[in-house]
Amino acid sequence: MKKIFLFSDYLYLFYYNINFSLIRIIRVIKLFFHSRRNLEKISIAYYKNWHFHNSFLIIDLRFENAVWYRIDKIKNTDFTKPIVLNIQNIKTETIKLEVFGFFQKQTFLIELNRENQRLNIAQIKSFSKIKTISIPQFEPKLENISFKIPQISTNLNIIQIEHNSFKTQDYL
Repeated sequence: MKKIFLFSDYLYLFYYNINFSLIRIIRVIKLFFHSRRNLEKISIAYYKNWHFHNSFLIIDLRFENAVWYRIDKIKNTDFTKPIVLNIQNIKTETIKLEVFGFFQKQTFLIELNRENQRLNIAQIKSFSKIKTISIPQFEPKLENISFKIPQISTNLNIIQIEHNSFKTQDYL
């Protein structure tokens, strides 16, 4: 079934594009007044090998003076959160990561090393030859535990304040 775009969907896309553009403009203006405007890579961390085709790729980006980044069709300005990509939705063996700064662009290629996507059935059959060992039942022994609470006594001193009733005319 084909998805129908409603008017509210168009409004959301319009709001998202305006918000994205404003954040980019504000960051470029901030970088304009910095003395060092160079885009510098601090780190790009991701897990390089995984064993299943239905895993997730988590990329953690750390850049200095970066404005926004693009991974395939995903554009974002938030560098504080890691990026989570579903490997099943990625058709190619490399992911192109582009980071944009103050009139600068750096491109990185992330290689996808998919290992052991098919299970080795011979290894699984060898596990069926393992003998099982029965473990005797274990019942813990509980001891009676008692607490002695000392008697606590309190002495209440009742405080009484003696005062004379007064009238407002007395102070005049």
